[in-house]
Amino acid sequence: VQESLRVVCPGWETSQTHAFDFIPFVTERVTRKLKLESMKEEFLRMMCAQLVPTYLDESHTRASFLCSFQKSFEAMVHVHVPSGFPEEKPSLIFQSVAELVDRQPITDYVLEYPYDSEWTVKEIAEQITRVISSQLPEFRNKVQSVASGG
Repeated sequence: VQESLRVVCPGWETSQTHAFDFIPFVTERVTRKLKLESMKEEFLRMMCAQLVPTYLDESHTRASFLCSFQKSFEAMVHVHVPSGFPEEKPSLIFQSVAELVDRQPITDYVLEYPYDSEWTVKEIAEQITRVISSQLPEFRNKVQSVASGG
């Protein structure tokens, strides 16, 4: 069983709990988890259609994209979809591709951006794409500054 689909049932009380007591509980929980997994998969599929994917994990929690700015700067953007998606927003990690400091890529975390858990999956994917596009120039400036010793 995939970890993200695991369902925890309430405690079993001998002679007070019956198997049929758990059927509605388990049915509701499994249905909800399958819906959330489907939403995560749909979100990452939409992101892959808009950006250049380089990695997508089977559990639909992580994906990486190669993004470019003005054809002169490239960066990897790693998207982490939390288990609480869509109530919890995805986190974004930008990493330099060509510029290294102490043999490590220059990294920037984008955690704060406009987000509404009531948006549709399509709206969330569009918003994340806009955030990536708006953050790329700032990340390029940071990378150039750090790489030049500034």
